[in-house]
Amino acid sequence: MKILCAGEMLADILVHPVERVKLQNETCQVREIRITHGGDANNNAVDLVKLGHQVIYLGRVGCDDMGDYVLSLAKKAGICMDHAVRSDTAAQAKSLILISPDGDRTFLQELGTSAEFCFEDCDLSLLDEADPIEGSYLFEVSSAGAERPLKRPEDFRRFMGSPVTVKLYKARDGRKEFAGVLAGYEDGAVTVTLGDQALTFAKEEVALCRLRVEF
Repeated sequence: MKILCAGEMLADILVHPVERVKLQNETCQVREIRITHGGDANNNAVDLVKLGHQVIYLGRVGCDDMGDYVLSLAKKAGICMDHAVRSDTAAQAKSLILISPDGDRTFLQELGTSAEFCFEDCDLSLLDEADPIEGSYLFEVSSAGAERPLKRPEDFRRFMGSPVTVKLYKARDGRKEFAGVLAGYEDGAVTVTLGDQALTFAKEEVALCRLRVEF
């Protein structure tokens, strides 16, 4: 069967074992540091190839050396990468995965190509080529949801003036979550208004900004 897998491809940097996260100026030895490729769409594609299917990947690959690396790994795994979009500006999306001795994981992620990936990157004409469904059918694409996360600059421009929830990595004034109206976005910094008060959160503070439904 010919199958299309659309979505993220990541460069995964796995570090194991990590007893605790150390941010001081010290050097610690670990048993393994390994670089591989990951992401839901990529992982599914790899597994489906192993099951004997022809798999076409639809997504973005970075313009950097890490993009070259994950592209080579995907091709080596037998995934067709002919329809992947090569970014002109974004670095390959990466995850630094710190694995504890018990197997618990902490993920540190650089969005890179994941922030750029969009619906237009997918060549829908390939659906006719794959044709997994016999007979006629309706292909329907749903939205990301009423409370979708905002990731790209164009997302913030599109929903300027909309109710949003901003979640922070670290608490500010005892809070890690702020609900307000999106009032500004510049160089990754997000500004929201809460009544008469305007708050600006720097890019490195923001863990998530998503739309908020008001009832």
